[in-house]
Amino acid sequence: MATVLVVVAVIALIVGVIASMMRRGSVPVSVVGADAHTRPYHADNRTGLVALLAGESLSRALDRALGEINTDGRRVVFVLRDSWSFWRFLGVVIGTLLTLGLWSRGRGYLVIAERRAP
Repeated sequence: MATVLVVVAVIALIVGVIASMMRRGSVPVSVVGADAHTRPYHADNRTGLVALLAGESLSRALDRALGEINTDGRRVVFVLRDSWSFWRFLGVVIGTLLTLGLWSRGRGYLVIAERRAP
């Protein structure tokens, strides 16, 4: 039984690392363009047991996105609640079930930012 829990914990860790690498908080520059005037940032809420122990909240996710926006030299234009497609929701449910609730994602905010005037 302990071996199964260790395997599940390792899988949860791997899934969490891969997910954070894939969605670092913003859309990749190759998709939007390095000199795009406006750029979307995703402030995703991490949920699950790992996030609960780390003290994660939606306000912390928004703070992370705002910090990234400021370091990129942009300013916030618009903030709206992120909506998920059925397939993304299904993927999160499957990921949560596979990791036994250790890792999950919650809906967050979509933050639109623009370059600051020189």
